[in-house]
Amino acid sequence: MILYYDFEDVVLEAETEGGCIESLTDGVKNILYPRTTINIDGKEKKRGGSHPCVPNFGVDNSYGLPPHGFGRDMKWDVMNKAASYSTLSLEGIEEFKDLKMLLSYEIGEHSLRMNLQLKNAGDTVLPIAPGFHPYFPTKKSYVKVHNRELNANEQMATTFFDGDVLEFETADMIFNYKTKNCNRFAVWSDSEDYVCVEPTLNGPSFSEIVETPYELKPDEEFEIDAVLEWKPKA
Repeated sequence: MILYYDFEDVVLEAETEGGCIESLTDGVKNILYPRTTINIDGKEKKRGGSHPCVPNFGVDNSYGLPPHGFGRDMKWDVMNKAASYSTLSLEGIEEFKDLKMLLSYEIGEHSLRMNLQLKNAGDTVLPIAPGFHPYFPTKKSYVKVHNRELNANEQMATTFFDGDVLEFETADMIFNYKTKNCNRFAVWSDSEDYVCVEPTLNGPSFSEIVETPYELKPDEEFEIDAVLEWKPKA
């Protein structure tokens, strides 16, 4: 089911299937690269918009979960919906069956807020390493983060920046992130037409390289929050 949001000139479309943002525009400008299916190396891949990474960002070498978790592959239920705001809910599966999730999107004047709340409703510790995965349109792979331009190879390999705030620019826009409980940003792309700048908790913590997930205790609640603001280049 498609959900529509609007605030003045800012318009967002989200899909309950996967809890994904399909598109985000401000007037005539695409703020996010519109979600679509493209062919990469002979395989059909979903690209664009934004999706939640839950319970894990990146690959998983420990629990058999798909890359970026199961949240983007499941149908979320609508808890509430207003003109510029909504909250979706999802319950976990298998080893994560006791994980309760609330996903909120809110648009404002030249801004998007993404919020993910997690609760452990079971009696054993659950590892989590969530994040958000937005795609931004650009040209010829151009992205500059904290005044450092990253080339296409650096993007393909994924480059990380530590901190809870981030300023970056694409070909046409300047962006600022302010986050809560997000301490690592991933910059990645496999196309010259878009770049992903992704706020995460500890990066790919389910991988055998990092292995630093947050341990969500029984009955504990935890959230990550990312506010994205933008303006056109002068």
